[in-house]
Amino acid sequence: MALAYEQTARQLLTAAEQETLSEAAFITIHSVKAVLSHVVFGLVFISAGIYVLHAVGHFALAVL
Repeated sequence: MALAYEQTARQLLTAAEQETLSEAAFITIHSVKAVLSHVVFGLVFISAGIYVLHAVGHFALAVL
């Protein structure tokens, strides 16, 4: 009887560990996705800023 309780306890512990690992993986994946999306968003804004400055430079040269 004690052996059955011990096996059940081990199974429950293994299931709990796997659940915790899967939650940690889920959180990690979503954190990485959030960071990458912010990096891409920032690069898009930097590129747009460079493009606008480039256009302003051309306009300034045309006016002069």
